Amino acid sequence: MPRARLIPMLLTASSLLVGQAPAEPAAADPVPLVARAEAQARKGDREAAVLLAWEALAALATLADDPVRGATRLAAWDLLREVDPIEPDRRRAFEAIARQQLDLAQAYRGRKWFDTALARVDVAQHYDRFQADKARAALLAARPTPAATAPAVPAAPPKVATAALLQRTATLHVFGTWTEADGMLRTEALAANGPLAMWMTKASHEDHEIVLEFRPEAPDEPHNIAIVFGGFVDATVDGARAECIFDARMKGYYLRLFTPPPAVTELAGNWVRPTATTDGFRRLALRVAGTQVQLQLDGEPAVTATWPQPARGLVGLSIGVVDTPAGALQLRTLRIDPLPADQPTDEELREQRLAALQQSIAGAVDAAKKLRADKQAEAAAWRLRGALAEVRQMPAGRLRDSLDKVIEQELEQTDPLAARRKKAALEAAAQLVGLADRYAAAGQVRAAFVLVAAAARFDAGGTTARLEAATEAVQAWNLAQATARAAELAPPADDGAVLREWFANGRLLDSRSPAWTVEGPAARIDVAPGSLSVLMSKADMPPPAEVAVHVRLPATGASAGLCFDAAGPHDYAAGFLRRDRQDLWLHAYRFAGGKWTELRRVKVRVDAWQLDGWLPIAFARTPQGCVLRGAGAELKLDPKLLHNGDPRIGLYADSDADAPLTIEARAFRLGP
Repeated sequence: MPRARLIPMLLTASSLLVGQAPAEPAAADPVPLVARAEAQARKGDREAAVLLAWEALAALATLADDPVRGATRLAAWDLLREVDPIEPDRRRAFEAIARQQLDLAQAYRGRKWFDTALARVDVAQHYDRFQADKARAALLAARPTPAATAPAVPAAPPKVATAALLQRTATLHVFGTWTEADGMLRTEALAANGPLAMWMTKASHEDHEIVLEFRPEAPDEPHNIAIVFGGFVDATVDGARAECIFDARMKGYYLRLFTPPPAVTELAGNWVRPTATTDGFRRLALRVAGTQVQLQLDGEPAVTATWPQPARGLVGLSIGVVDTPAGALQLRTLRIDPLPADQPTDEELREQRLAALQQSIAGAVDAAKKLRADKQAEAAAWRLRGALAEVRQMPAGRLRDSLDKVIEQELEQTDPLAARRKKAALEAAAQLVGLADRYAAAGQVRAAFVLVAAAARFDAGGTTARLEAATEAVQAWNLAQATARAAELAPPADDGAVLREWFANGRLLDSRSPAWTVEGPAARIDVAPGSLSVLMSKADMPPPAEVAVHVRLPATGASAGLCFDAAGPHDYAAGFLRRDRQDLWLHAYRFAGGKWTELRRVKVRVDAWQLDGWLPIAFARTPQGCVLRGAGAELKLDPKLLHNGDPRIGLYADSDADAPLTIEARAFRLGP
C-alpha cells in the first residue's frame, strides 16, 4: 500500500493498568455492521451475527448519540436477543461490571481524585454507555475549574544559524507547516486526528548517529516528534520511525522504534522521565549500526531493537500521533554524525534495556513517595500504576514478582481504594471468563476469545493460560474452516473475457512500475517489497458507473484493488484491500502533489482462514459521491476529496511483504 501515515496510536502506560481500557482505533460505522449481522443471521451463522453485533455496539459506545445510532443500537440488541440465548446474561454481566467501575468513580470523586474517577468512567463506558454518560456529566460538573494564570513569557531564543538539514533547500518532501524563524525551525501545533507533518531531507545515513535537538513551547502539554530513518522514495517518501512522545498525565516521554509503514510494527518501547534542562532543549539521538538501532533522550537509558535487515536510507522528521494532539516545537539541530566508538553488543543492549526498566521503575517509586509526602496522593498513584505497567514488561521471574509485590504494597499505602479497585478488576475478569466458557461450550470459540481478551485487560496475570487456550481454539477453528470450506477459497468462476477486453492492451499509469501479465482468467503482477503498480484500462473503453473485481493477497503486506479518478502518474486515487497478519483493511487514498492523503479506511470483518481466498472489491460513482466496497465493508467518499472526476479505471497492487510475491486479480465486471 502507499507509504502513508499509518502510525499506530500511543498505548500509554496508563492504558496498561489493571482494569484500564486500552486505546481503541477509530470506531467503525455501526450501521453497516448491523446490516451484515442480520445477513449472517439469515444465513444461519449465529456466531458471526453475534460478533458483528458486538462490534457495532462497541463502536456505538464511543460515538455521540443521535436518532440513527439509537435505532442502530436497538436493532443490534433485538438481533442479539433473537440469535443468542446467552445474551441476557452477557448484558447483565456487562451492566454489573459498569456499576462496579462507576461505584469506584464515585468513591474517587468523594476523595476529589477527579482524573482517576474519569478513568473509571472511561472503562465503564465500554460496558454500559448510558450510565457512564450520566456519571461523566456529573463528574465534569463537580470538577473544579482551574484558576486562570497568565502565560509565562518564554526567554528569547538564542540567535544561532539554522542547521543545514533544517533549511527548506535541504528537503526532498515537506508536508504540513514548518517555519524558519529566529535561527530555528518551528512546527505548528497539530490537533488530534488532524493531518500529520513531515520534513524529509535529501540527506541519507548508513551506520551513523542522527541527532535532533528540540524544545516544546508548552513543556507540560502533549507533544511529539519522530526521527524518520531508512527512508525510501517510490510513489512517496517515508521510512521507519524513532518516536518520542510526551504524555502530560504521566509527566514522561515514551520512546519507541517502528518499522516502516504500511506494515508498522513496534519493535521496542520504554518510558523515560528526564530532568529539566537549562535552556529547555532536549537531545534525541538515534544510533544505527547494521541491524542494531538505539534511541536515547538526553542522558536517559536507551531503547534498543534489532532490525530485520540493516537500516539505510533518507533522514527526516515527522510530527503527529493518531488521536493525540501535538504541541508546537522549536528545532535547532538535525545532523548526521559518525557513530560513537563504543557500540554495545547485543547482550549489553539487552542488559541496558533491563537496567533502563529497573531504573525507570525505581525512579517512579521514588517520585511517588515524594508526591505522597507532598500530599499529592492521586499523582503518586498514577506514577505507581505506570511503574506496574513497566514491571510487566520485564522477563518473568523472581525479580519481576518481587517488584510487583513491592509496588502493590506502595499502592495500598497511597490509594485508599486500591484493594477495592483490584477486587473489582478480578471480579470483572472472572465474570468475563465465565461468559467466555459458556460461549466456548456452545462451540462459539471466536466469541469466547473476544470475552477472554476483555478479561485480560482487567487481570492480565490471572488470565494468561485461559487467553492462550482461547487463541489456540480460534486457530484450530480457522484450520478446520479452511479444510472444510476449501471450495470457497478457490478462484471465482469467470473465464476472464471482460478482464482481457479491458486490460489486455492497457497501459501502466507509471511506466517505471512493474508490468502486469493479463492472460486467461487473471491479471498477475510480481511485486517486490516496497513497490506498487497501476494498470489502466484501454483508453477507448466507456466510462463505467460501477466496477468490481476479485483479488488474492498471498501474504501479509500485500494490497490490491482499483485505481480511479486518475489524471496521470502523479495524480490519482486508489481503493484497495490490505492484508495484515490476522486482519484485513479497506483503504482509500489520494496521491497528488508528491504525497499520499488518506481519505478513509475501515477494518474488514473476516476470519483468518478467509484471508487466503479471493476477496471482492468494487467502486461505484453515484449522484451523492463515490462508494468503495470490499469484502462486505464500505467507504463513502466525499466528491470534494476527489480532484478531476476522470472516469478511467485501473487495477492497483502494492506490497510491503518481506519477499517478492505475486498478486492476482480475476472476475473483473461492470456493475455490482
